[in-house]
Amino acid sequence: MAAADLDALRAECARRLESELDRIVGELRAMGARLIVLFGSYAAGRRDLFTDLDLLVVMESELPFVRRIPALLERLHPKVATDCWCTLRRNSRRCASGRLSATPSRPGRYSMRPSDQAERWLTQAEDDLRWAAHLRDSGAFNLACVLSQQVAEKAMKALLYHAGREMVVGHSVQDPCQKAAVVWPELAPRCPRWSALDGYYLPTRYPDALPGGLPAKAYDRRAAEEAVATASEAVDAARSIIRG
Repeated sequence: MAAADLDALRAECARRLESELDRIVGELRAMGARLIVLFGSYAAGRRDLFTDLDLLVVMESELPFVRRIPALLERLHPKVATDCWCTLRRNSRRCASGRLSATPSRPGRYSMRPSDQAERWLTQAEDDLRWAAHLRDSGAFNLACVLSQQVAEKAMKALLYHAGREMVVGHSVQDPCQKAAVVWPELAPRCPRWSALDGYYLPTRYPDALPGGLPAKAYDRRAAEEAVATASEAVDAARSIIRG
């Protein structure tokens, strides 16, 4: 793909993200959302081909949590990659975008201590790692790669909860890893390697995020093996700190 074509694709992607954000926020407000918080890569200023929309929405719902998010996404029907966390609690950080309303989180609003959250996130990372290895061995190489990214992300978030954070949002490995390295400097040299897994977040899942190819065909066993090994290193490091 020529550089000019790639630039045009990036510009179109940025336009679609902007348009969809405005539409989704309008629909959420019409649905009675009490709080909308934009976080993640888009809120941080990224506008590339692998950027998605991450939203925390506070609104009333009679559905249980596991059904609330799919139901909300079905109503919104986003036209770009969108992750929407719908909660009944007013627990959020102040949003980086002035167009979206947000309030700072209030202390004492969590039912779990950060240390309990750390163990939950680490345990989930360990279980996901087991399935990532299973996908690798089964030949689902792209899925093994994206799940490895999720494993490392959860391991790093576990560390931040262990450090006392009350809320950790976002979908990258890099951001929580860098913050954890402030507390545990020995992690800093390893952050670049673990953060490289962020490159698997979107292109391993969506055909339109991988121009000219399909995720199911683009990734091979070597990529999956390296991704799972890298995720395993992140889990081992988090486990040694949290449980050691």
